[in-house]
Amino acid sequence: MVIAAVALVLTFCAALAGYLAMVVPGVWFPAATARTWNASELTLSSGTGALDGTVLVVTTGDATNTVLLSLTTDFRSSDFPAIHWLATGVPDGADVRLLWKRDVAPNKTNVAPVTVECASPSACPNSWVAMSSM
Repeated sequence: MVIAAVALVLTFCAALAGYLAMVVPGVWFPAATARTWNASELTLSSGTGALDGTVLVVTTGDATNTVLLSLTTDFRSSDFPAIHWLATGVPDGADVRLLWKRDVAPNKTNVAPVTVECASPSACPNSWVAMSSM
């Protein structure tokens, strides 16, 4: 009786694992390590600004008050479920978004909203604004 119960539980667990492997997309345990880039590696595609030492200082947006920073990368997006940004002086109520393109569909621009976790540099430790996107 005990052997039958254990066999039933193991069969159920195996079936559940098989089901989850089929319906849950992506890598379950990504092996990718954190990546960082410096301000000097960013390109200011829209708006005006310049590097001040190791900091990219954006002075104004374009005619529509848009600032667009770009960065060329070579990683698989499926390995990184979240992105953490550090920026200073992001205005309260700013519409911040992450835009990216993939090699699979290079003509499509993907967009995700960015949550500003600390809206005021004076309220954040070390005078930075934390933003996350998923």
